[in-house]
Amino acid sequence: MEQVKTEKIKNARIILLCIWLGFALINFGIIMFYYFKHWIEIDNFKAAMTQLNASCAPYLGAMLFFFWGRAKKGDTVKTGLPFWLAIIGSVVWNGAILSFILLLNIEVAIDNIKNIGGLLSWLVAGAIGYYFANNSSS
Repeated sequence: MEQVKTEKIKNARIILLCIWLGFALINFGIIMFYYFKHWIEIDNFKAAMTQLNASCAPYLGAMLFFFWGRAKKGDTVKTGLPFWLAIIGSVVWNGAILSFILLLNIEVAIDNIKNIGGLLSWLVAGAIGYYFANNSSS
């Protein structure tokens, strides 16, 4: 029973990490694509990359730190409703960022990323803390 619970929690963390890393790589990749296609200039490229990094770094940093830190065994984190709320929140937050990057007006996108990252931080901060700030691990 304990082994099954531990596996579910481990899988939940891996799924959340994959969502966040996947969206971050897609978003960074799109900005690089715009730059290499000469659709944006270097100043907009730097500003977009800086803002995207500032928006994602706290969440990705916490998740990666968890895996690098390899906390102790004995998780008590549940995977039911909290897991689905974390998944939905992560997809909404990252999807909002992605939608602004896809607009092709990078100046507007940078400003919107700055705003939406802060406005929706409540949606994901709790989920990240719930799954990755726990003292125990699988």
